[in-house]
Amino acid sequence: MSILEKKTGSGIDALIISLIMAKVFLLEYLGMAGIVNNVIFLLIGVRLIFSGWKIPKKLLFLVCLITMLLVLSYSAGSIVPGKTSYNLKAIQTFFFYALFIVMLKTNGSDLLDFGKRRWIVFFNVVYAVNCIVILIQVYYPYSLMAAAPMTGQIPFYEDLISGLFMYASTHAVALFSCFVLLIDLNSIRDGSGELRIPVVCCAAAVLASSLGIAALNDNKALFALMPIVLLLFYAEGLSSINFMRIAKGLMFLAVLLGIVFLLYICNSSFANFFDDNVLSLFDLVESSSSIGTDAVGSGERIAIIGYALNLASSWLFGIGLGAATFHEGAFCGFTHFGQADFGSLVILLGVWFLIALFAFYVFCVSCGCRGRRPYVLYLSLVALAATATIYTQCFTRANNALLFLLIGLALVERWKSIAQSTSTLSKE
Repeated sequence: MSILEKKTGSGIDALIISLIMAKVFLLEYLGMAGIVNNVIFLLIGVRLIFSGWKIPKKLLFLVCLITMLLVLSYSAGSIVPGKTSYNLKAIQTFFFYALFIVMLKTNGSDLLDFGKRRWIVFFNVVYAVNCIVILIQVYYPYSLMAAAPMTGQIPFYEDLISGLFMYASTHAVALFSCFVLLIDLNSIRDGSGELRIPVVCCAAAVLASSLGIAALNDNKALFALMPIVLLLFYAEGLSSINFMRIAKGLMFLAVLLGIVFLLYICNSSFANFFDDNVLSLFDLVESSSSIGTDAVGSGERIAIIGYALNLASSWLFGIGLGAATFHEGAFCGFTHFGQADFGSLVILLGVWFLIALFAFYVFCVSCGCRGRRPYVLYLSLVALAATATIYTQCFTRANNALLFLLIGLALVERWKSIAQSTSTLSKE
């Protein structure tokens, strides 16, 4: 490939990334993402076909496996007109974005190097602006609202408080908050000099503001995701264990618990939310296999897991790709069927499809990684995928899919940084 072709390809890749960012962080909010989305898919398709990229054999195997499972689920299950096309459109964004990421990584592109100052500044500025819009939406109800769809409008106002993300995207707010905190923490670890103190302040502000806002807009997903993401961030340090690393991790945990405690005693809304939705979660998880369709509201996302795993069809190919949509309310007796992906994917497509999807995700964000104890990274990504799938629509909604992939990339960057520093120390 000539230098000119490489520069042209890099320019197209940068354009694709710019369009994706504009779409997720603004155009969907304005209701103007339709045409842009088609352009993004077209450009990604062109790059995948004509860039000279050789698809890794493991990835090819996973793509073929997932395709086969989709065909078997469609063939073996019931079919309702229109459901299959809806479901395929729902998951296509995740696959397009994931394949594009693998192409960039295997071609040695640094466009997704989130340690660069421009990315750190960009995402923190977007986060700050989004927080301002969310606060306006909280204290001035129904102001600055995202463009609503023609059908499927949601009456519960708290679900609509999602800043500049698309309509009813509190899950995206949770995922984005986790991602921004991760890149800030990565920057603190790797950075030095004048940038370190501002980023430390940004990380503290992101942590405190995300928890406070989650209490205001009833964002249960963040309270589940944030602790897991932070735990995985520090668990990846197991590839290089020493006393100082353990001490720093314990210190950070103490600070985090202190912030939660202060919010609990100073903010009645947060205290009530914590009591009702965090502490009570343990009881809900314990009884999820027996609650079934009696669960209500957010509790359905836990109860549906036990229900799904108790279905015989879930251990084959599900009840069918075309039996219902991933987000079809009142299906199988669950009023909010599809509010998170775990239950709906297992019921419709089966356990094996979800496992294959996890493997595909882990490969796409971690491909090309080399270093000590890679199983620590893989287990971290599986834990992230399981948690995100239980609490969000991370595979079946476009903005969630992007942010879910970005969180995985941020965890991979953390692991690579530790692996490189460990290698350097061992050489010395």
